[in-house]
Amino acid sequence: MRARRGVPQQGAKRRWVSLALGCPLALGMTALGCGARPAAEPRTVTLAEVTAPATPEERAALAQLALADVRLKARLGAVAAAEGNGSLLPAVLEESGEEPLLEDGAVDLFAFDARARMLAGAEAALAGRAAASLEGNLVRRILVQEKGRLAQERRLGPSAARLLWATADLAQAPTDDGDRAALDARLSSRLARVRKSIGTGAMAPSERDGLDDALDPVEHLAMTSGLPQTLQEVAYLRVRLAEVAVKESAAAREGYGEAVLSFVGPLANASPAELVGHLTALHKRAAGLLDRYEEASTPKDALAVGEAAAAALRHPEPCPRRAPLSSVRGAGPPPERAEAQALLCRLAYATSPLSLHVALLSAHDLVVGALWAAQVHLHGVPPYRAEAAARLRSGFSTEEAAHRLRRAVLDPVPPTAAALAFELALAEGPDKLQARARQWLAFGDAPFDVVVAQVFGEGAGRDGSLNARAPAPPRGAPRP
Repeated sequence: MRARRGVPQQGAKRRWVSLALGCPLALGMTALGCGARPAAEPRTVTLAEVTAPATPEERAALAQLALADVRLKARLGAVAAAEGNGSLLPAVLEESGEEPLLEDGAVDLFAFDARARMLAGAEAALAGRAAASLEGNLVRRILVQEKGRLAQERRLGPSAARLLWATADLAQAPTDDGDRAALDARLSSRLARVRKSIGTGAMAPSERDGLDDALDPVEHLAMTSGLPQTLQEVAYLRVRLAEVAVKESAAAREGYGEAVLSFVGPLANASPAELVGHLTALHKRAAGLLDRYEEASTPKDALAVGEAAAAALRHPEPCPRRAPLSSVRGAGPPPERAEAQALLCRLAYATSPLSLHVALLSAHDLVVGALWAAQVHLHGVPPYRAEAAARLRSGFSTEEAAHRLRRAVLDPVPPTAAALAFELALAEGPDKLQARARQWLAFGDAPFDVVVAQVFGEGAGRDGSLNARAPAPPRGAPRP
């Protein structure tokens, strides 16, 4: 791990904050991409079309989306409750032959036919009607994203890793023997389906090892909750993965560029095919900013800073919701944009030299993960070569670094979205980095082209305005 300078002594605090929020002459403005112009007030955000409510048909579609699987319910559940759409489920589920069908009041992640029926119902509610507002546009984009997600996940195989991560994240510990037996049966049947889906074909080493990694949280849940059948199926699946033939793949993974475009939006500065060069340049800029930030500090405890950054990346904290005017923007982000929002939150609410150092370290390492993924999927670079060209700088062990490499390759959109979010926040220089992150959080979650148009670009200030400056973080807000 690269040696780093650490937390400054108290006397250096003023110098750290000056560098973090401005452009100290001693380091050179052009080196950090800073301009000589004085810092401007945060821009205003258009709300004429942003605050236009969704039509009844769009709200009905959103209500069906909120029950299409348990992840969507976690994001959009308040909408489902407001619409009183519990009656939507029985009609859909009666037509499906999959078991189990329900989990926590929404469609089970592995009930692919039932999920497809819920999405078809949402699509039917929107048929023949164009979006009349930003809210309506976002509803339609969620539908497109979820249809693409379903098409990929129902193949299982390596794609099952996302389902296993979500299963472990959303599962609740059983409260009695009946709950324990039901959870054990459900999880073991899911794992058996994944094992049978692997077939006899070869898998890339990163796919095989990434799927094996995804079993870790499920195994931990099974051990702590006393689920013997699930533990047995975990063992069977690990044995099956050990038997799979492996091959190095030089071909780009199908759908990588499309997935980035779906969740991030059209890229103004680079097409998906150009992401390697784009992210290489961003990596150099992030590393240079971090180098100069560290050089301005007094060495004290680099280990503490690196460990704090690693902890922030291991368990990203959700940011407080800041957009109550829109049920879509005010909802939680999809998994693909969750890392991006967590990074923006760390940047926006970094109120000390330590927390800003942690935020910059985590930003650098997310850019590294995005670069790994782009090199593997677009240029066919073997993962170990991609890692050798760009190293993590947070306090990860060798094993953890290897795990992050496998996950970035297997699930490339989250680190890519986080890297591009960092680039957008940094677009006007380090002196405005935190202000732009706060503006973004005040606007809410949306694909990045919407954020650019409504917060930072030509769409801002067009028809009425809202000051997008976020208030001070509430009590309990995540602080790295």
